[in-house]
Amino acid sequence: SLGGLVFDRVSDQVCLWNEVNAATAQCDATVTGSLTNDIAATGLFIVADGASGVEEAIRTTANNSLIASNDASILLNAKVGYVGADFVAPVSTRTLHSAALQRGNVATGTVYVMPSAVNAAAAFGTVIPPQAIASSGAYNLTDTRQLGSVNPAAIIDPVTNPATGIDRGNPLHWTATLYNPNVAITSTLASPASGYPVTGSAFLLTYTCFKPGNPAVPGNNAKRFGIVEYIGLMFGKITKNSVNTTVSANTFKGTGATSLGILSKSNTALPSAGWQNAIWETFGRRSTQDGDPTAVVSQLGARNLWIQNATPTTLSDVDGIVQASDQTSNPGCNPNFGA
Repeated sequence: SLGGLVFDRVSDQVCLWNEVNAATAQCDATVTGSLTNDIAATGLFIVADGASGVEEAIRTTANNSLIASNDASILLNAKVGYVGADFVAPVSTRTLHSAALQRGNVATGTVYVMPSAVNAAAAFGTVIPPQAIASSGAYNLTDTRQLGSVNPAAIIDPVTNPATGIDRGNPLHWTATLYNPNVAITSTLASPASGYPVTGSAFLLTYTCFKPGNPAVPGNNAKRFGIVEYIGLMFGKITKNSVNTTVSANTFKGTGATSLGILSKSNTALPSAGWQNAIWETFGRRSTQDGDPTAVVSQLGARNLWIQNATPTTLSDVDGIVQASDQTSNPGCNPNFGA
């Protein structure tokens, strides 16, 4: 599938591999244009160095001049590249655009969708979070899905293999649920029933327990508060800053034209509302969600998966200097140990 062409990101030229100067690793100065080569390589791969090299190769015209893709007077060469989300619009200074991809098929109705924050979140809405009610993401102990040797070729957790039920307390299951081979493929991110058909995930790896700066001083928990505030701000749970000014709930997660959040501007999105509910209630606070009202002890908060039992909301909390005594760490944490 290789067309024999390489992209020289120093001179913004496309040339044949045997036109590359061995000493400089660049296209020879005698190469003046590659229109003929481009046509000969139609449908084949051009080799470029790094994501920025791929981005520049796509923007390079047949006469080897680097252009802005929004220049209406010049047509691009119909190149398609695979780069990180931070190399395409609406990221600042990026002029390339992502491709609309087909979702569904002729039989079910073909729809083309863009990889927007809204469509990425919609793809997550196809997948039910671990131990959750499908409609809301609320805690549910009767999750019947399984991971592991139901499909022996896709062992998720060798410690509990053979097949094991999905559990919020197992960090591996938050990932495995997204691509569970034991459910319909349209219920996974591999081929979601809605949203953008190629969607990935990024995870924040953090601790549950954070050692206070001085265990002898009540409320000296800046590290723990910092993590909870960071997650809370992304999820729109914190609406005040350290000088008591209002912070928009859409600062990170906004997707509207007039409220585009920080994540959306970088072509990233928070997962669907159900996933946000499941994540925040599990780790961001001591939740009162009841997984099984008929059980004696079935509240999510009782599982002690949370970092802090409440969200900092007042000025004296958010400024990170004096923390409220009612916002405590997980009881499973030793005050003398932690991150």
